[in-house]
Amino acid sequence: HSKAVMWPRSTCGTQPELTPSPHPPRQLLLLGEKVQKEVKAVLTESATLTCEVAQDTTEVKWYKDGKLLVSSRKFKIETLGKTRRLVVGQLEKKDAGEYICEAAGQKMTFKLEVKGEQCPGDVEQEWCGDQGQQAFPDP
Repeated sequence: HSKAVMWPRSTCGTQPELTPSPHPPRQLLLLGEKVQKEVKAVLTESATLTCEVAQDTTEVKWYKDGKLLVSSRKFKIETLGKTRRLVVGQLEKKDAGEYICEAAGQKMTFKLEVKGEQCPGDVEQEWCGDQGQQAFPDP
């Protein structure tokens, strides 16, 4: 026969009131000048979005058009010291859009633009170049 398990009774409604902190929230995201907020990339290549944080331990979440991203073959989420990176691989037209790096409610927004032409009806070749010219010709 099993012993009766005693669970502590619920203490609903007896929790202390949370008082607002006198200190302003710490800056978690470093919105530095060196951060590129508009990113241009080429079809079938990869794009890297970089977000600097104030501490090595700061966790960030990445969103694409409001949807939470998880690490996968398509999206690689990397942590390196105080740098948080999202690498979007094998770019397609649908990857263009708004990406957000979020740390504890603070957000940084990136706009990703994908250049190049999708080949009509040709599954093998993923993008059509202009007769072998580079997508970004040298100035």
